[in-house]
Amino acid sequence: MFLIAAEKIQGFLQQGDIVAAAELAKVNSIPISQAQVFLAQYDPSNALKVLDRHLQIMDARSSQDEWVRCKALQAVTLHALGNIDEAMNLLADALVRAEPGGYIRIFVDEGAQMQHLLNEALQQGISTHFVRQLLVAFPAPPSKLPTGNAQLPEPLSQRELEVLQLMAEGMTNPEIAEQLYLTLNTVKAHSRNIYGKLDVHNRTQAITKAQLLGLLPPVSD
Repeated sequence: MFLIAAEKIQGFLQQGDIVAAAELAKVNSIPISQAQVFLAQYDPSNALKVLDRHLQIMDARSSQDEWVRCKALQAVTLHALGNIDEAMNLLADALVRAEPGGYIRIFVDEGAQMQHLLNEALQQGISTHFVRQLLVAFPAPPSKLPTGNAQLPEPLSQRELEVLQLMAEGMTNPEIAEQLYLTLNTVKAHSRNIYGKLDVHNRTQAITKAQLLGLLPPVSD
């Protein structure tokens, strides 16, 4: 249940709905999510307090992935507070523990702030092989959305356009999930949103309409 709530909070934050994320984090008392909300509210001091308390519990439980997530988020928080050296030290610890387990999504989920921090780590020669692997996993920077998108009553998001493109390439939902480092349920949710926004009922219709709107390149002869 907590995992589902945490994913919903992450989704709200990615959509920019901080109020909904904050309400859900408060109801479920999920420390990592609460810290993410504080960061989104530009309150790194409170985020750090939550993470410091949570890390002590995580050490006691020896929960590897949760420990890595907490350390990574601490690094982002300290970086936001201007404690660059300490942030890099914490990130280095997180990377060392994360690499054997292949914990990629933990870092990707933290978005642009983590991406910036990882670029700094790469420049400093910290876990360079793993850091390069992580940086490749981040989605491409938002580009100008296709003009046809504006013709829709509700335009597709950048992530939905990415899912749509992979649909057109013939990928299955599990393959799309693996490619974009998303859960299968998240991909299915994006697919439903795409169908609804395009007013279609299946993949074939979605791809055809997207091509007509210029959201996808037309099929070559």
